[in-house]
Amino acid sequence: MLKNPLARKILWLLLCCSMLSGCASLGLNVEEPEIEVVGVRMLPVKGFSPKVEITLEIFNPNDFELNFSKVSYELVVNGAPLFRGNQYQVPPLEPFATQTITLQGKASLLNGLKVIKQLAEKTSPSLDYEFNARLEFANLLPDIPINKSGTFDPASW
Repeated sequence: MLKNPLARKILWLLLCCSMLSGCASLGLNVEEPEIEVVGVRMLPVKGFSPKVEITLEIFNPNDFELNFSKVSYELVVNGAPLFRGNQYQVPPLEPFATQTITLQGKASLLNGLKVIKQLAEKTSPSLDYEFNARLEFANLLPDIPINKSGTFDPASW
């Protein structure tokens, strides 16, 4: 047994480094899930904080299940952050499977009015949107940021 405290510390440090390098060499490559916004709707208003529901289809392109601890998200319409929220209970995504999840968040009343005003002033009924999310894993995998943008016509929803 090593009696020198410095030698014990060095041995402990080497052991920790070798364990960390062993985990890093596992080479688990996580592909970003494919996310499509398939629906946005206003929920019944209670008080002054309207709620919005967004429906997503998520495809897991990996050959292993993805377990999330949290999904943080934000929907920006015509440059105005319309709503944001967090969801902590997200069902696991099965390998090579598509899953539909619904997220709810509080809408910004002032930004919502701004979007309505922009829509009333525009000749084209289409709106630009950005959907930004951060998928946080329940295990040691790194978080995945998701940024989607496009245009939609609210009349068609």
